[in-house]
Amino acid sequence: MQLARQPGPATLALVREHALIQAGLGLLGVVGREAAQGRAPEPGTLPLLVEVFTDFADGVHHHKEERLLFPAVRSAGSPEVRAALDVLEAQHEEGRRLVRELGGLARVTEWSEDARSDLTRAAQAYRSGLARHICCEDHRIFPLADGLLAGGRDELVRAAYAAGDDEGAFCAHRARLREVARRLELMPR
Repeated sequence: MQLARQPGPATLALVREHALIQAGLGLLGVVGREAAQGRAPEPGTLPLLVEVFTDFADGVHHHKEERLLFPAVRSAGSPEVRAALDVLEAQHEEGRRLVRELGGLARVTEWSEDARSDLTRAAQAYRSGLARHICCEDHRIFPLADGLLAGGRDELVRAAYAAGDDEGAFCAHRARLREVARRLELMPR
């Protein structure tokens, strides 16, 4: 979904990261559909996806939201805004639970019908939940955050983003997703 506005300084990096996470969700969708059609995942693809979702989506991206952006917005926003942020943080927790489940499935060596069914269900739940979550952030929360943190109030948030090695993490995980895409293209259909 195309953004109706340009992200502001407080959310630009997060929107960019959303694009990478959505690419991972697309690849997870392929793995889930393959499992639904009775095929085991291409070896190594699910562990790589779980690594991207654990280390990048949660470890880098959600960390920025929960530790930097959301507290700044929470302090400047209304009770309704704070309630919306509580919902987003609860969705992060549900996503963590589903990624742990996917991580357990990444260790499966014999793909029974039950294991493939569990993979299909967990992949679909994570994909759809995180896709809705990203849409809400990009179209409702981030524009609100940019407005609340305008006029220099976003400087602490931007400085904290800059202090991390996010570009290195972004590039490393983009390379992992490219490897998954390459493996999926080689998978017999």
